[in-house]
Amino acid sequence: MYFKDGQAPIQVLGYPRLTSRLHLDDNKLLLGEHHVECGSEMEYFNPDVNRWVGIRWDSPILVDKVGATILLKVKGVRDLEHWDVHVGML
Repeated sequence: MYFKDGQAPIQVLGYPRLTSRLHLDDNKLLLGEHHVECGSEMEYFNPDVNRWVGIRWDSPILVDKVGATILLKVKGVRDLEHWDVHVGML
């Protein structure tokens, strides 16, 4: 997760529902530890369309396998340190 310009991303271990969908609001305590609150506008990198997509806190993100990497960022963050390394993990 990228939460500030020019800073390396942090890794947050999120837990999907039994439906294999990750909801940010299910993980708000974990995200809050990194000062990302429910009011924060978020985006995730959708590899199917190869771009950042806005996501609501209650919207589902498909987790297609155990250990999957989902790239998230706070909306407006543009300077993504080590981006090439992380996008290569998808």
